[in-house]
Amino acid sequence: MYFTLVPLAVTLILPCIAAGVIYLVLTGAKRKKIRTPLVRSLLRAPGESLLAQIDELSESINSYLLILALLPLTTYSVYVTQLYLGQLRANPFNIGLLGLAVLSVSAYYLVRLVRAWKGRRRLRLAHDGEVAVAQELTPLMLEGYTVFHDFPAEKFSIDHIVVGRAGVFAIETKARTKRSAGNGGKDVEVVYDGKSLRFPFHTETEPIRQARNQASWLSKWLSSAVGERVKATPILTLPGWYVKRVKYDDLPVLNNGEIQFHIAKKKEEIPKEMITRILHQLDQRCRDVEPKAFGK
Repeated sequence: MYFTLVPLAVTLILPCIAAGVIYLVLTGAKRKKIRTPLVRSLLRAPGESLLAQIDELSESINSYLLILALLPLTTYSVYVTQLYLGQLRANPFNIGLLGLAVLSVSAYYLVRLVRAWKGRRRLRLAHDGEVAVAQELTPLMLEGYTVFHDFPAEKFSIDHIVVGRAGVFAIETKARTKRSAGNGGKDVEVVYDGKSLRFPFHTETEPIRQARNQASWLSKWLSSAVGERVKATPILTLPGWYVKRVKYDDLPVLNNGEIQFHIAKKKEEIPKEMITRILHQLDQRCRDVEPKAFGK
């Protein structure tokens, strides 16, 4: 009788052993008093907040996949064990009830899996867009500009901030998918008329408002931080799209490849002393990423 409990005991003991080994590995560096050589927090990378969300969704997806893979096998094992021990009788009602329960739970986690998968794909698209824009901004550093990414504000983040002789620029990135329309290139064109972004299959207005509001917030925050009026210029970029501008206003809507030239051609507006003060404030707020190699 007791031999029938051996498989159950093994099933319970093995995870405990694995957990113990993992714990010893994770705490080994602490016991040996090993630590990172870095003494300062790091600046935020392009899409830093998106990476955290992607990691969270990836963990959820792995959990859902594990549940979907193990649920039928675990249920069947428990069912067979109960039959063997004589605590359950094999009849159509019990089998049907068990099958219905497994299907219901599986359907629930399958729906959550699909939602998480689609959400992660959207976040990855947004992250790809921010990385693409960041790479286009890098050459500006050779011109004396400083670039910050994923700047944390109040309940939102500014994708990119560029500071240099031509001023302060708050850049909002929107990555949008394309669909082949077969209309001679119109499927890669977005029209900006000052009020909306007309894509081939839909129209948006929210990114325009968002870009302006973020630049307005940055202007107020920097002005308060440095004690003098600072104006942040908004830029909205649509990576990979050809932007047709039928109206020019205070908001440049650009392809990611156009940003570098748009900023570089502007004349000097800010003195070096003010640039130094602005950079100090931005660096302090954006430098909040702890080194992860020997983190908690």
